Amino acid sequence: MQRLVLLLVFIISFRHAAAQSAGADAVQQVQLDLHNAIELSWVDNNAVHLSFKNTTDFEKGVVSDPQQLRVCSQQKFDIIIRATAPHFTYNGASTPQPAMPVDGVLSIRVLQNTTCGAIAAPFSLRNYHTIKNSDANLIINGERCSAENISVVYHAAPGFAYPPGVYTVDVIYTATQQ
Repeated sequence: MQRLVLLLVFIISFRHAAAQSAGADAVQQVQLDLHNAIELSWVDNNAVHLSFKNTTDFEKGVVSDPQQLRVCSQQKFDIIIRATAPHFTYNGASTPQPAMPVDGVLSIRVLQNTTCGAIAAPFSLRNYHTIKNSDANLIINGERCSAENISVVYHAAPGFAYPPGVYTVDVIYTATQQ
């Protein structure tokens, strides 16, 4: 009887061992190397053209169409604004060339801000503020996002002191991560 039990245990063990398949594991480590990433771009990359056609335009100024700036960042961010020069460049027939200042002539107002950041004073949704040739905070503490927008409008009011011609200045927006 002992032999029979032993034989049965042996047969069951052999069948169990034969039923198991062979196996092996291979392990591969996957590493993500994340870097700081931020993008700032115009939705419509058009130059802003403000045309002064009558005395009311010169007296009260002219307002641009809304300009939409898109920002994407995986970290909190700030946006600063500044004019590249203290004066507009002049292209016209007058000599000597006039020196129209940017400060006091060209201003900006924020129409919409979906960055979850704050519009930095003195800029606002209600009032225009002049653009200067020095860095000024426009948006502070913007939240990390995939694509958020800031819409702005420009207002130019040169008055009657400058001769006809084309006056140009570049305005730079810079987004920096905190």
